[in-house]
Amino acid sequence: MVGNDWFLMSSLISPIKTDDIILSKQRNTYKLSKPILLQLRKKGNDQCDKCEKTFYENDIVASTSAKKHYCYDCAIKINLVTGNVGEDLCFDEIFSETMKNIAFLSSKARIGKNIQKLALLVLKEAYHNQNSLSKNPVGLAAGAIYLACLLLHHDRIDEIIDTFPISDRVVKKNYGILVRWLAI
Repeated sequence: MVGNDWFLMSSLISPIKTDDIILSKQRNTYKLSKPILLQLRKKGNDQCDKCEKTFYENDIVASTSAKKHYCYDCAIKINLVTGNVGEDLCFDEIFSETMKNIAFLSSKARIGKNIQKLALLVLKEAYHNQNSLSKNPVGLAAGAIYLACLLLHHDRIDEIIDTFPISDRVVKKNYGILVRWLAI
């Protein structure tokens, strides 16, 4: 997408709640939160596609790009996950941490909700396009906010970067990673 498309999309965004964001389609292993479970139930996808076990809150679920959902035991049997829960959920944890850091950095820099929403959208889209994330959730959050500021033509970008607890070099490095992931 080009900058104008992002701007138009960002102005049409409804409020994003971090629990409503479903993670990457390529490697998608996550712990079910209540909002995601309700969303699955609405679509009739609240059970394992292999053993038909019903999902409950806090179950670990793996899904595929074909929109199939598997309980963790079945996902192990069909080699969808490694069998190491900590490793399989690491992207989920990094993604969640990055979203929390977007909220924290936004409030610290006194950034408006539009920039915060666009930064969350940027992060979500980048995560969908790439199978791995940076291991620096603060840097990735700062890069997403920086990209959102550029896309919305925000006039206080340098002031905002100065409020971040990391160097501008790290911010711009993560910004570059996001731009590559988004192919913009």
